[in-house]
Amino acid sequence: MDNFLMFQSFVISLFKTRLLLLLLRWQAGKIVSASDYNKVRSDLMMILLHNLLSVTGCGHIT
Repeated sequence: MDNFLMFQSFVISLFKTRLLLLLLRWQAGKIVSASDYNKVRSDLMMILLHNLLSVTGCGHIT
């Protein structure tokens, strides 16, 4: 695995971790602000984009 793919996996894992923490806060009954909602939306988009690029084979530099 080259350095770019390792870095890409690390960044996506950070997005997934932040998303999980926000969802746990929401489930615990804490009020989720508009900025938290925007973070969740952007994290989901990044994860979906990464998955799409991985499936199509465009997720790495050749």
